[in-house]
Amino acid sequence: MEYLKTYYPISQINPLKQYTLRKDNKVCYKGNFYTVPTGTYKGRGSKVFLMQESRKLKIYLKEYINGKEEKKLIAEHVISKEKGKTIINTDHLRDKEKSIREMITQVTELFSDKQKAGLFLNEIYAVKPRYIRDQLQTIRNVIINTSADIIGQSLEFCMENRIFSAADFKAVAQKFSRDTEPVSATGTNLPGTGGVDAKNNMKLINTSPDTSQIDTYENIITNI
Repeated sequence: MEYLKTYYPISQINPLKQYTLRKDNKVCYKGNFYTVPTGTYKGRGSKVFLMQESRKLKIYLKEYINGKEEKKLIAEHVISKEKGKTIINTDHLRDKEKSIREMITQVTELFSDKQKAGLFLNEIYAVKPRYIRDQLQTIRNVIINTSADIIGQSLEFCMENRIFSAADFKAVAQKFSRDTEPVSATGTNLPGTGGVDAKNNMKLINTSPDTSQIDTYENIITNI
């Protein structure tokens, strides 16, 4: 005689469990790290929900649609038997690369010499890939608050001397800006300006260059 089997809702067998999402858009599960799409992390307290089905790990994100809470599947991975590994979905990496390239393009458009600017920003990306977003944001802020002529001179100087750092670019721009400030008839600094004395005084630059380049940078900057 055949008996009906007891029904168990899937949620009871494989319930969704909440996990903290890291800044690098990865979540730790049983000793390994699994990626989620770039942009999923929204700051401190970002959470995702995990569910294991056989050898697969499904990652969900909580959303509210028409006032109703729902869980959206955002990533799926084969669970690794090893420990300490990072399991990457290449689509997630492509999304990140695309986002960075878009940022580089946006900042490039702020320069007058876009071809040279593109080369400059890509060199920075090659040198500082982990910090490229901060680098681009710093350069963007410098451009917004500095004249086009000064930005052009700074870009030319950095390219000629192979200086690929947002902090150094900012320092160069500040120095060129000080050198163009007005001076009195006697050549002394007017109050509140850098004047000609700034040309040979690295200390007048508020933003210091990267420590690794400071000796070379000081030699270059004082010989402009």
